[in-house]
Amino acid sequence: MSTNETANLASASSYTSNSGYAYASYLIGAIGSPTVTQQPFALYGMRFHPFAPYFQDDFKATSKLTLNLGLRWDYFPTYREVLNRWSFLNPTTTNPITGNPGALEFAGNWGGTGGPNCNGCTSPVNNWRKNFAPRVGFAYALNSKTVIRGAYAIMFTHAGGVGGGSGNDGTGLSGFQVATPFTDSYAGASFYLNSNPSFPTSGGGNVTGPNANFGGAGFSFPTVNSININAASAGALTGNYVCSGQTIAPCYGKTSGYATASAISYPRSLLWRPCSGDPVLQLRRAA
Repeated sequence: MSTNETANLASASSYTSNSGYAYASYLIGAIGSPTVTQQPFALYGMRFHPFAPYFQDDFKATSKLTLNLGLRWDYFPTYREVLNRWSFLNPTTTNPITGNPGALEFAGNWGGTGGPNCNGCTSPVNNWRKNFAPRVGFAYALNSKTVIRGAYAIMFTHAGGVGGGSGNDGTGLSGFQVATPFTDSYAGASFYLNSNPSFPTSGGGNVTGPNANFGGAGFSFPTVNSININAASAGALTGNYVCSGQTIAPCYGKTSGYATASAISYPRSLLWRPCSGDPVLQLRRAA
């Protein structure tokens, strides 16, 4: 809900400052500008399979000194999805729209041979296999009444997604989803959820009088039963990763004014290790 839906109009294209109340918009069922995202599958199978063997034991070095020694190996494979239904930014591949480095890429073989995929890989990063964590402890009997103890250890943690921005969908499902936006205007809400028979029958958006249907009377969501993944969609959807604060194409619907690669300031630090095992490329936000 938005304050705009109950705000006073100063003109045909502006609101009066400090007018409108979001809770009032809620009470009359005035809907602002929501977006509903759909995907052609109800469930997806995220997978993490960590493995951490270790050994640890006490060793009596002398009658006064006992050592506790151990070693743990933490193996945290990156995020996987059972059918490779996820996508990620590859900052080294050429974007088919802009011609600059950086394009959306899909796990597995989505898009077919030569499509915007990583040729069957299940993750955009290599698994790290060097998390060796030693444990060293000691107990030293200084005398019959005093014992000195100490220990040292290195520990690793899974920390969120390990290769993904979140623990439930990796780096995201861009390319597998269809978004349906609703837009309000100065004429009124995008639609109303209000069954009052005296409600207005005209206004902004899809206002058609008493209505209990999401999206307005007669609205139905599009059927999403297939996935259309191709080079064009991979190029355009790259904006989900690099459009933060940008006004360049293809961000926010722009179709011209392309920036050069050096002009793009990436929205977050990215650590990319391609599946081929190439050297690490690290991209950081521009100053």
